[in-house]
Amino acid sequence: NIEYGKIDVIFYSPIKRCVETANIIANELKNKNLQENKLLIEAGEENHLFSGMNKKEIDEFMSKQKKHIKLNEEYKKENNVFKKIKIQEKIINEELKITNSKPDVDGLENNCKKFLTQLKKLDYKRVIVVSHRGTIQMFLKIICNINAYNMNIKISSQENNDKVDVNNCSITGVILENNKFKLVFAPTINHLL
Repeated sequence: NIEYGKIDVIFYSPIKRCVETANIIANELKNKNLQENKLLIEAGEENHLFSGMNKKEIDEFMSKQKKHIKLNEEYKKENNVFKKIKIQEKIINEELKITNSKPDVDGLENNCKKFLTQLKKLDYKRVIVVSHRGTIQMFLKIICNINAYNMNIKISSQENNDKVDVNNCSITGVILENNKFKLVFAPTINHLL
């Protein structure tokens, strides 16, 4: 708050995890201007098995998914980049089956573009957006002009094992300049260290 000034508004996804996080941030910053926005919901999140679960509950559930664990172990051991991509596709498909998620990349991209367009029209100078990993990745792909379907490109300053990704609780800096959003700093979890 000291470094970036007073926050004008906190937008958040209505999914439980985001509501809780937005409230924690609002209490810490003594900010009462919280606004729920359904455009921030990650694709498939409303009917998602993990909807409402915390990280510990999700990790506990996933620790029992033998096929998923086996695929992740294969992925870590594989050195061939092309084989890794094939294994990654299997992991994503397995996760979709496990979570009953029906992601819609086009829908997510459209929602993110609508939100960014709405944000440009508002008279806020400093905004916090509390959302989901996939939504944040989509915002970054739009801002950095990366194809929405390119699932292998991750934008981050944090390395996690053998991939670079948007981590839980990460903070990303974006500025609106000349009516264009620009990435100021990639997703980081340095504030947690």
